[in-house]
Amino acid sequence: MLEPSYISPLKDGILFVNKSVGCTSKDVSRFIEKKFPKKPKIKMGHVGTLDPMASGVLAIAIGKATKLQGYLLDGPKEYVFSFELGHETDSLDSEGTIHKSIPSDHVSEADVRMAVQNFPRSYEQVPPIYSAVKFKGKSLHKWARKGKSETIDLQSMKRPVQIYTLEIIELYLPLVTLKATVSKGTYVRCLARDLANNLGTCATVTKLERTEALGVRIEDAVRQGHIESGTVDELNGFIVPIQNITHPDILQLTIIDPEKVTKLRNGQEVLLKSAEFRDSLNESISPINTLVKKTLLLLSEDQNAFGIAQTQAADDEGWVRVRMSRGL
Repeated sequence: MLEPSYISPLKDGILFVNKSVGCTSKDVSRFIEKKFPKKPKIKMGHVGTLDPMASGVLAIAIGKATKLQGYLLDGPKEYVFSFELGHETDSLDSEGTIHKSIPSDHVSEADVRMAVQNFPRSYEQVPPIYSAVKFKGKSLHKWARKGKSETIDLQSMKRPVQIYTLEIIELYLPLVTLKATVSKGTYVRCLARDLANNLGTCATVTKLERTEALGVRIEDAVRQGHIESGTVDELNGFIVPIQNITHPDILQLTIIDPEKVTKLRNGQEVLLKSAEFRDSLNESISPINTLVKKTLLLLSEDQNAFGIAQTQAADDEGWVRVRMSRGL
């Protein structure tokens, strides 16, 4: 039986859900809100959404953790995806309508291996028309559904992306399965399209699974079925507290002095000696000047997160200035 939410509300943090195919990211958070109601309403947000046809790790920020969304979005994500060569849909996945066909009989397994090996790890990617990228204040998919795709110059909307890793999982031509670790803003559907173009053909993604996000593997994410059958306390057991969230571009800084914690909470600047600053970080950093404009997660002595800050380089006297930009 579901326990009353006022006895054990959901904790602040990130819930990593293994999203199923067929539902939207918003469907998952709506279900959680409906099953575990609380007044005032619990704030929730996604750290990178997944299309309905995609499955895998969906990071849902809950409560105070929603204030970290903008910072966490920059993290790399890993995907395993399959695509079929020879045809392309308007959405670049199997849910769309075929609008292009180019023979792929000339493509060999050796060609695919060479194309993967030589694919640029940094390039400007043209977004898909069915996406959340904004044009004149509206998502591209809204323009597409109104039949106005031709009025948009997608080439002018290129944006830089990083492909950190790209490897072949299986080749059964014309079907190709790859694993990739990519940067924020990378569309895997477009990655498949661009790789196919390099092979002199086109492609449509038939399966897409996010296998890792924010350092959490898919096998460690809670399944949707577990959410449906579980209690509040069971779900809380899967929520990663804010202070335990890992991100390559966010450093944790522990402020032991209660007076300095109070000053930071009140929007005042705190000065820390370089040595003290370095000793308070959760990892070793040298030289200190590499920390210019680095994002910090501020922790109190009891390791509770209370804010976000940005560093400035140490001055001539060795002091590092820290000012909280957002409280939690």
